[in-house]
Amino acid sequence: MIKKERARRKKAIILFKISLFAILLASYLLIRFVFFNIHGMKDFPSLLAFIAGSVLLLSVLMNKKTLSIFVDIGYILGFIIAMLFNSDTYDRGGGILNNSWIIWIIVFFFSVVIGWFIEVITTIKNSRKLELDN
Repeated sequence: MIKKERARRKKAIILFKISLFAILLASYLLIRFVFFNIHGMKDFPSLLAFIAGSVLLLSVLMNKKTLSIFVDIGYILGFIIAMLFNSDTYDRGGGILNNSWIIWIIVFFFSVVIGWFIEVITTIKNSRKLELDN
């Protein structure tokens, strides 16, 4: 009975980790190709998705569940906030500049920092709880 429970729990953990990568991939594909007319960025969604995938891989390998979730949230929420609050400006040469990529990366960065901060606090609380139990 205990072996079945362990196997079921291990399977759930593996499926959770795979789903995190699937969510990142699906959001990347939607943002990069489906919503291209909204943002017009060719390279930046790919670059940020690569960075997010790298951070996600590290957090999954280190079993940092909260950080892993915040990586996915940061990628998606960063895009949404960037599209809501971006602005176009004109440079001196007559070209149009847009700040959506700056907003997107800042939201993503702060999301990862918040996830890491929650992981640190959780680790400290758990270690104090273990010290009190002993």
